Amino acid sequence: MPALGLSAVSADSTLQAQIYQMLPATVAARLQAAPAEYSLKAQFALMEIESTTVVPCQPNEWMLRGSTGERIAHVEREGEELLVTFVRQRPNFITDAVLGFSSYAMGVRRANIAWYPQYLLVNRALDFMDRGSERSKLQAYIGTVLITQETRAYRAAASAKGNRPRLDAIKALDEAEFTRVVYRARTQFSYELKADALVVEPNAP
Repeated sequence: MPALGLSAVSADSTLQAQIYQMLPATVAARLQAAPAEYSLKAQFALMEIESTTVVPCQPNEWMLRGSTGERIAHVEREGEELLVTFVRQRPNFITDAVLGFSSYAMGVRRANIAWYPQYLLVNRALDFMDRGSERSKLQAYIGTVLITQETRAYRAAASAKGNRPRLDAIKALDEAEFTRVVYRARTQFSYELKADALVVEPNAP
């Protein structure tokens, strides 16, 4: 947050990550009948900010880094969300397939994340920032180049009371701007995650 010129998160705040996955009924049934504990050796990369660049909240030209590139292709407002479509290109090298197979076969490769960019909707005057959420993502190959089209939805962030201001209140289309934050991997490590047995709880009344 300080790197974006915004107020730092208070010291008593905690950061949490949540992951969810829709399961077919047949898979859920097998998990409920399985042993009471599960484990997963996950790979992580600790990232740090390499650079921050302010970009207009509108379609732009290709931004290239070596053989990879990306651009904002479309911006539109839909109700209380700002929909932004990004197009990215990346060559698919033979090493990608080799590393992917070794990770699958050996389960020992650490997170292969060298750097990645992220677009944040920022209004420094109002001390506001939103990272957006994925709305849709399509991928296709043209020759050996992987083309990714991703649409993210940006909106006003919820307050401590849970209510959200309108996009107009944060001046999303007037004063707010996109900050392109590029992260690079500082260190990489693996960690074994453990979970209890799957329990299906009835809906609350």
